[in-house]
Amino acid sequence: MNMDLREEQLPAEAGGHPLTTSFAFDLDRLRKFMNSIARALLFHETGYVWKGRVIHFPHSFLACDATEIEKQDRERYATALIREDAKGPHKTIFYYDIFNYADEVNRHASGYAIGFCLFDSFHFTTLFIDDENSRPDAQNPGAAA
Repeated sequence: MNMDLREEQLPAEAGGHPLTTSFAFDLDRLRKFMNSIARALLFHETGYVWKGRVIHFPHSFLACDATEIEKQDRERYATALIREDAKGPHKTIFYYDIFNYADEVNRHASGYAIGFCLFDSFHFTTLFIDDENSRPDAQNPGAAA
């Protein structure tokens, strides 16, 4: 995934220019990786094969020009994943939880969401968008939620 790793010096809030590392990465590959993790976790927890859309919300990154609604969504999804209650035997590496959501703001139907964290630092929420063709019950007749 890493395409370019190099040392950088960036201005710090406290002053000075501490040495850090920057890298370029393949965004499409990262999205595919995130899609695979989220779909696999949903299948593991529910038995559903999700063929519909997914949307990822990285909690660590919020655009400088984020709207108030985007900030509220980030806060709502960020607080839904509680480390102590989450699943995963090695929480310093990976943990997750599945929950339902209702998106009244963007008028998405209620659906599944998975919150997960990598390396106890990088938090994400994935929403499974409930389109007509992606409903688990349509793909798995008789399956219980």
